[in-house]
Amino acid sequence: MRTRVRTINKVRNGTYVTTSWKVSDYLVSNILYLIFIYIPYLIIKYLFYIPIKWCVNKLISLIKNKDNNK
Repeated sequence: MRTRVRTINKVRNGTYVTTSWKVSDYLVSNILYLIFIYIPYLIIKYLFYIPIKWCVNKLISLIKNKDNNK
């Protein structure tokens, strides 16, 4: 008998979905998720989103300070 991973996911109030995966399938799906979804998410977040957000916040604070000085 092969080792399996059982996952229980809550769908709504009082409704659960149970799935059973082979360990190898579970590991492969998690590795693919890591490579194709999580790593690009981190790259986009830390190379584009956070620096752009920081620049926009700095510009807004500079404009507010400039308006307050007048």
